[in-house]
Amino acid sequence: MIPAIKNAGTGAWRNPASLEHTTVFDHKVAAKTAEDLLSKHSEQPAKKKPRTVASNKADQLFVEDGKSQLPRQEEVPSEVKENQAQKNHDEDLENQKMPFGVPDEIAIILEEHLEKNEGDTNEKIWPTIWDFAGQDIYRAIHPIFMSSDDIYLLVFDLTKRLSEKAECRVNMGYKEHPAAARDGEDTNLDHLLRWMDLIHSLKKGSLSDDLSCPPVILVGTHADCVDDPRKQINSLAEGKCSVVFDEDTYLPHIADYLPIDNTKSGKSTDQEEITGLRKKILELADKMPHTKRKIPLQWHRVEKEICQPVWQQEKYLLLESFREKIVSRYCTFEDEGDFDELVYFLHGRGTIVYHENEHDRQKGGLIVLNPQWLINVLCEIIKVKPDDNERLCIRKDREKLAEEGVLRERLIDHTCSKENVGLIKDSLISLMDKFNLICKWPEKAEETKKGESQILVPCMLTTFYEGEEGKENAAPLYLTFQTKLHGIPDKTADQHDKPF
Repeated sequence: MIPAIKNAGTGAWRNPASLEHTTVFDHKVAAKTAEDLLSKHSEQPAKKKPRTVASNKADQLFVEDGKSQLPRQEEVPSEVKENQAQKNHDEDLENQKMPFGVPDEIAIILEEHLEKNEGDTNEKIWPTIWDFAGQDIYRAIHPIFMSSDDIYLLVFDLTKRLSEKAECRVNMGYKEHPAAARDGEDTNLDHLLRWMDLIHSLKKGSLSDDLSCPPVILVGTHADCVDDPRKQINSLAEGKCSVVFDEDTYLPHIADYLPIDNTKSGKSTDQEEITGLRKKILELADKMPHTKRKIPLQWHRVEKEICQPVWQQEKYLLLESFREKIVSRYCTFEDEGDFDELVYFLHGRGTIVYHENEHDRQKGGLIVLNPQWLINVLCEIIKVKPDDNERLCIRKDREKLAEEGVLRERLIDHTCSKENVGLIKDSLISLMDKFNLICKWPEKAEETKKGESQILVPCMLTTFYEGEEGKENAAPLYLTFQTKLHGIPDKTADQHDKPF
């Protein structure tokens, strides 16, 4: 996850170094403080200058009644008056800049507001960018972090045909390298459809409602390598994609199709394409209801607290501990439902990951304070490459996972012990089960004797089995699910409709 872009516009989405670690709370407090200071300044009456009497009697003027009068002042040019007024104004602001005890991160923003002579007038969108990895092991984790309130960019290479075999590539150092994938026979179109399936599962309400479908922007890269990229991406989206993207299922999600020229990346000119993409994202965000919602300032203060190193190192808390140790320091709730709203708000922003353990409601659920840590733990549980110092039995368990897609509980216990998460093992298993990262299968007789259940990892299951069933002349087997989701059983559909 890339930190939120402060007051995003059509310019480069990059935070200044001075604002990199500031939060929404810091900006809101600074803006409100500046507004109060500027308001008080405008309400103050003009300061009266003390009158000065000429000390040289010869310079005094006398009127007919013999009373003395101050000497006449020479006329002051208007531009001099304006300069002096601006100087006085700046001096007044200088005296107001640093109220006592203002933290440094807020003081920097406050100075900027006072210099611009503006208060809390900025209501721009703050986009938070998630870059989802495409490898199969990470793909299984994506639903945990996806929301119906998000905008999705499906990025594909315009130089590659949809019917071509998809290539999985990973960043290593400063270069991309091809990586083996279990779905190695999939085409580029298969990958697009898989993403559309997942995004469509997040819809809420009726498809006739424009706001019920999470919006998708199709972005075609390497536009510099094809002739007339705009025409090509339009024909691709409106032609081939419209054939496979069911008109009543997928097309309502598509908000726009945009080509991007990779050679212009980082340049200061000719940025119309990427500027248009930023503009489209902001336009879509402005139409989404949750971006208009008024959020209590205390909720942003809780968010700032969660980001502190002490809690990032804590990694997770159970729900009641989260409320007692963090939330209660800044918030009081007249309605218990408000606390739930706060939790869902923080989850939706990606600040925390909240999961209610349906099998143990007394624990109240798990609050993960560091989402990246959760990704690492889940990947560690289902990884197949053994560590150098692992016991032979654990190595065998990883081989079984790689070859058969079966996850042994011994391997789960080993990882939980290694990562020091034994206390939340049940919550992690429940979380993985809810989002289909794992699937509990009816127990085998041989496994029952050992007191273990059969746990499958869908992303580890292969699509081709060697043996009699794998003969080329064998009849294919098709399964049709009567469900609103493409190829996903009703049980999964129901799970996606539930809140986190």
